[in-house]
Amino acid sequence: MISKNHSVLLLALAAAGCSSDDDGGPTFPPPQPVTTYVGFERNFQDAFGNPVQVGSLMRGDAVFASNGFSVIANADEGLSLDYVGNAYQASDTSALLQTVRVLGRVRDRGGSDAVFRLDRDRDISRGIDPFDMTTLVAPKSTAVAHGAGLLIVADSGDPLVKVWGTAAAGNVAPFFTSSVPAAAWDVAYDESNDRLFAALVDGTIAVFDDFVAAQPAAQSRLVVPSTDGSTQSSTSLRGILHRSRDGADELVVTDIGVEGSDAGSDGSVLFIDGASSASGPTAPSLVLGGAAAGLRDPSDVAIAPDGRLSVTDPAVRRILVFQPIGGQARYQASPVLSTFVLSPNGISTGNGLAFEPIDAERLSGVSDIDDPAVALDGLVATTSPAGLNGELLRLAADLQSAPDAVFDVGSPILAATLDVQGDAHVAVNGGLAVVNRFAKQRGTGLDVTFEPSRDRTVTLVLDILNPAPTFVDPRTVEIDDLADFWIVSDPGVPGVFLLGRNIGPTGGSTRVLEAGFVAGTIEPWGLDYDFASDTLYVAVTSGAVYVYENFRRSPGDLPDRTITPADAIGATQVSTELRGLVHDAERDLLILADVGDTSGMANDGALFVIEGASTASGLTAATTVVEGSSTSLDQPLDLAWNGSTLWVADNGSGAILRFDDFLTLDGNVAPAAQLALPDVTSVDLNPSYLTPTSGGSILED
Repeated sequence: MISKNHSVLLLALAAAGCSSDDDGGPTFPPPQPVTTYVGFERNFQDAFGNPVQVGSLMRGDAVFASNGFSVIANADEGLSLDYVGNAYQASDTSALLQTVRVLGRVRDRGGSDAVFRLDRDRDISRGIDPFDMTTLVAPKSTAVAHGAGLLIVADSGDPLVKVWGTAAAGNVAPFFTSSVPAAAWDVAYDESNDRLFAALVDGTIAVFDDFVAAQPAAQSRLVVPSTDGSTQSSTSLRGILHRSRDGADELVVTDIGVEGSDAGSDGSVLFIDGASSASGPTAPSLVLGGAAAGLRDPSDVAIAPDGRLSVTDPAVRRILVFQPIGGQARYQASPVLSTFVLSPNGISTGNGLAFEPIDAERLSGVSDIDDPAVALDGLVATTSPAGLNGELLRLAADLQSAPDAVFDVGSPILAATLDVQGDAHVAVNGGLAVVNRFAKQRGTGLDVTFEPSRDRTVTLVLDILNPAPTFVDPRTVEIDDLADFWIVSDPGVPGVFLLGRNIGPTGGSTRVLEAGFVAGTIEPWGLDYDFASDTLYVAVTSGAVYVYENFRRSPGDLPDRTITPADAIGATQVSTELRGLVHDAERDLLILADVGDTSGMANDGALFVIEGASTASGLTAATTVVEGSSTSLDQPLDLAWNGSTLWVADNGSGAILRFDDFLTLDGNVAPAAQLALPDVTSVDLNPSYLTPTSGGSILED
């Protein structure tokens, strides 16, 4: 496409300052609180003089003029961000062909962490497998249907738009595909109206109505940019976005014109109003181009919250920023800012562009709910009958009806929890499974089984240079939604794993805590992590709680404190074998489930409350002890808590128990309700706020 400087790769990239037009235009506004991401290529020669293409994702400030930035290798093309800030980036470089890379929480990545990591990231790619199931040829961009949990990929090497679940990984076939008359370079999804727009290399725009609901085989209609109402005026489209803020219904599309840097400034940005109903020859409401605009081969486009238009142009190695103005013109004819990205090795920059709000609000995880006013859609539970796979279930919080959704993960289930995007994270024999958007959608009708094009399983691989344990018998999955990590207890190791929750089928762990655990006697089970204080609480089968301070910032191999439930005067241990654990940060307390004597004695389970969890140490008086024949507690394995009501998954009694106003209870009290659920192993909350389609890192255009 462009002339490239193939010189020896230098490890350090340099970002130059920016220059502004001196045409007397309006003063450029202060930078907005957004982070800018640009996918680009680094081009150099190897020791034998062969050209090599290496992709990178570069992060900068609002106008990409900052001299300080991070590079996350190795994808190079268009990208999109989900609610928690994970990046989905396409790549077709010689070093990373036919790949969509999922990079965990890119905002926080830097230094040695600014590379692809097996303990944080994953690919949709055939990898080294000679049999390609993905059908990817030259993926160029991505879009996310956040509510549905679908990843939409434009493939410039194949006239198909390809769709996977956002949880998918590895060499897996698309969930579905939709054909287009010419290859698509970029896609934009209008979530509120379930409509997909695809920018095609023949200069047209394919529109798919009811895209997720209908999974159409082909587009509903074509939009053909035309200035005279009949003759196509566009040449080859690249970037596309749909703008819906403030009632708008507008497409913004880049057209490269005659391809190549020698073609002159014939690139343009097209604005098309009434995008939802546009069809056939359609006159753009604005064409931003010409010599003043300086666009040669514009590849991608994005609009900041303040209305500024940013365009990446590989042919001039610039990011061009256009200032919004009132009236029909909408934008100044010339860029108010033109940012070079310089490097001795020559950068073909601007393959993909995305914004992320700085300090975006992200919701707490389901184990961090301490407020009974939080609306619930119900509960999620698991069962694990001997010799069978067991089931992942959705059920009502009042326990007055049978489960309304049942899902077969395809492996024996041990426990499950949900993340803020509505995916279920399930502990299974020897690993983990991620079920795409189970919280609100899956488990009814035909959608009741594991689907590799939407879901994935994770087992750990041994690193020869740094051998670490693999999963044996994982029992509790705690999700740190704010930092994008899994914490997993595994009595079979025994140990506690820390690893990124975006890892692929054969990823690796970041860290494993093994010190202080002993197989058969001192095994980890229940977990709860407090992000604000960076403290991990672990229920241990010896009857104690291990507390790890500075768990992620400054990890130690042994717990910093041990809390052991004791009698009213704090003199004698009253716990036997702890399993379930909930930490209430608002009230600074722990709620613990004790299975009692597991040799067969019935109704000897107990629930304890420990106050002052942030400072408690050693034998600590339990301020509440719920136990006795009326409680139906036999072998309570897991707990769900909303700040007032406690739900208990009791495997021994084969039921989920509900205790209302739990902190007012003590002694031999009956549950307010219970639901028979044989072989139940876990229970968790299903709050209404899961699966958000706005906020967080989702920046509406």
